[in-house]
Amino acid sequence: MSYGQVQQLNIKEDVEDVNIIGYFCKNDTMTYNYRSLKMDIQGNDTVVKYDLEEEYMLTVIDSTADGYTMLLKTLSCDVRTVQPPLTVEIANKLKDMTMDIPVIFKTDEFGSVQTIVNWREIRDVTKKGIKMMFDEAYKNDASLDTILPRRQFESALVTQFSTENNIRESYDELELLFGLHGKAIKNGISEEDGVENGFPQHFTINAFYTPEEDDGDMEGDYAVLGKTVTKIPAKDAIELGISALGTIVGDKVQDKMEEINDTVLKDFADGDIEIINEEQYYNSFNGWPKECMKSKIVNWRDYKKIETNIIVWTSRSWENY
Repeated sequence: MSYGQVQQLNIKEDVEDVNIIGYFCKNDTMTYNYRSLKMDIQGNDTVVKYDLEEEYMLTVIDSTADGYTMLLKTLSCDVRTVQPPLTVEIANKLKDMTMDIPVIFKTDEFGSVQTIVNWREIRDVTKKGIKMMFDEAYKNDASLDTILPRRQFESALVTQFSTENNIRESYDELELLFGLHGKAIKNGISEEDGVENGFPQHFTINAFYTPEEDDGDMEGDYAVLGKTVTKIPAKDAIELGISALGTIVGDKVQDKMEEINDTVLKDFADGDIEIINEEQYYNSFNGWPKECMKSKIVNWRDYKKIETNIIVWTSRSWENY
């Protein structure tokens, strides 16, 4: 099983299932805080690679027997850290260009996202923003084109926003909030051992109804927690990384990386790299998400790489059910 597999489960429904279904109403409104963080830790040193915080408002603008139409609007955005060659200032400019465009999307009757209605508008604005970012970055550093050829790098980035599916994937919050809707997961703890891409993996999932502990809790609220642990030999991981790098930076840089790999990295290619993926979904009884989290932790020797995305509700206004 792979990362994100909790959202891929489709267990046959029975009376013991935890059913993730959205019972939404027109004009329902939720606000959320979203945080995305990436960091590297080696020994006692911590380097933050990416730090983003956003506030969103989500409103149901139409409700039919076939599903819902919703509007996701960015209320605020703060890019605190982003790694080179993009600066924090440039990244914030790109966000400023796109945050005024709400995302309008449709779901099925269960609340699972089906289509992005205005994806072409988002694509066009994003493309302009990407060009602006590269104009700024390469103007300030003439040597950058030698390391990262602009034409290839910019083309690869634009391609990531060229289709409706690309646009949908770029909004992590939609997958966090609604990726589980339409699923029925057996109540209790389940474990499984398997192989993913040739590497051993252990998977655990726990679905349960949550107690009413906080002011926002209600009877019938539920949670689904998933965790996978995968072990990959370090040598295999290094070779996979160099192959992937070549698709972006070109053959010359890849050849140099392979030369470094042969002379230096081979001394470090021992032991296993442990990859831990966790997913946590806490929903209200009517399917509105309360808190959703995905994290990925890579452990090797004294090195740790952490990526975390978390979204938490901050206010709600529901119509009568």
